[in-house]
Amino acid sequence: MAVDEVELEKASLLPERWYIIMRSDDENNFYLSAYDTTEDTEEFSEYFETGEVILNGILELVENDLERIGAAGLARIAFREEQERMMEYVEEEEGPSIEHLSDSNIVKVTFGKKQ
Repeated sequence: MAVDEVELEKASLLPERWYIIMRSDDENNFYLSAYDTTEDTEEFSEYFETGEVILNGILELVENDLERIGAAGLARIAFREEQERMMEYVEEEEGPSIEHLSDSNIVKVTFGKKQ
């Protein structure tokens, strides 16, 4: 990654956040950058913020257990594909249906016709 791209990436980060940015190349390799834009507070220096702990945990897993992460990613993709297939099947019937609202954690469930 060129120096200009790195500086542009850093300039686009918002304050008070933790970032993990992944990018790939033409040879199917990926590169990971981690950024912490939170402010250091001296008064609570004996405690770690949850986001900092999780960020470091993810980096540790990427460095030392990439195979496990890959297996978990493939399992999640397979689950989502099966979920979509089941949703299509359910929607073809006049029975229950499930709808995710605007990519959030809200799920609308319809139980079909009232009897």
